[in-house]
Amino acid sequence: TYHVHVLPSLPHDSKNYIIKLVKEKPLNLDTYFKDWAKEGLEAHLLLSSSPLFGSLRHVDRLLHYPYGCLEQTSSGLLTLSRLLPFMKYLDPVKGDVASLREKIRSGIVRLIRLQLYYGGFTFWPGNGSPHKWGSIYATFALLESQEAGFHVPQTIIDRALDYLKTLPASPWRDFVLAKAGLLKTQSLKWMKPAKGKKPLGREALLLGA
Repeated sequence: TYHVHVLPSLPHDSKNYIIKLVKEKPLNLDTYFKDWAKEGLEAHLLLSSSPLFGSLRHVDRLLHYPYGCLEQTSSGLLTLSRLLPFMKYLDPVKGDVASLREKIRSGIVRLIRLQLYYGGFTFWPGNGSPHKWGSIYATFALLESQEAGFHVPQTIIDRALDYLKTLPASPWRDFVLAKAGLLKTQSLKWMKPAKGKKPLGREALLLGA
């Protein structure tokens, strides 16, 4: 006798619900699955005092970024280094701290290999020209990783910051320099709004640093 499981001819789909729990009030989860086929159904339940905790489900995509470019490496490194303490709640396997720490160290090494001798970062290995926006982003990711307790050679950081100083002043560049304690007030001319226009949260970006 053979038992063959036949799944519905439907595409893979997913839904996310944020449900507020009320003390001493029972919650029936069956209502959330009534329109789903039982075959192939998989559910994950996360409990937290913050609704933002549900955003961890998106981190799984960072673990499987298909390319090793400057932007994707920086994005994965930045997120994992800061969310590492919470990753164990995402999935017992994918949240293995030892393997995730190794991923972070590999990300740091990859960014270092993308750095040119004068501090800028190339978007792809072997490219001889720095990517300006990507260099700011990569420097920010390395600063955050260092602050999270991971080893990043200070010479790499210093070289990257020296390169950022050569770029035109902008909210994003100045935010990263402020994070490193290197922002000079004379470079903040961009904060003055144009006549008749209101600033669009640019001051808030610097205050966050």
